[in-house]
Amino acid sequence: PILKRLPALGVILLVSLSIGSEDECCQHKTVGDHLYHYVGWDDTSQYNCHSNCVYSIDGKPGNRFCFKSGNEKSVCHNDYEAPGEKTLNWTFGIGPKCIPVKKGTSLIFKYTEQQHNVNKLTLSDYNGCTGFTDTAANSLSPLKYMMNTSGDFYFACGVPGHCSAGMRIHVAVDRACP
Repeated sequence: PILKRLPALGVILLVSLSIGSEDECCQHKTVGDHLYHYVGWDDTSQYNCHSNCVYSIDGKPGNRFCFKSGNEKSVCHNDYEAPGEKTLNWTFGIGPKCIPVKKGTSLIFKYTEQQHNVNKLTLSDYNGCTGFTDTAANSLSPLKYMMNTSGDFYFACGVPGHCSAGMRIHVAVDRACP
């Protein structure tokens, strides 16, 4: 969609372009590298937006945006987590998947003690289930990681065979999952 800025009652400012369209409003939407949050429904017909969904963006209080078709990728994610605590039931089959969270989120891995562990990995090691610094099960559950930096982070269980059985996740901090 083409991104339109709708301040208070509506001066138009063309900011970005995007492809695709949603038939309903997303709770959170990424267009390019920017994350937008749904704020409500309003008449956007004067801006030629594809829907009446209105969004805001972090760091720009008071601004409102709607979207229309364009050429930049738009991703809808209703599973986005606001900062706070995100508890994961760390067990077989949890992944591989991506979890989008906001910077400042406390990520808590909860697992059966003496059966699993948690390793922070590079993308290459995550994809290949290699590079583990710890391969022994432990009793550190619940284990907490503070997600204080924007970016992509990769976690997996280092107990032999567990990563390849799906015990791995990609955490996207302040960005959309691929």
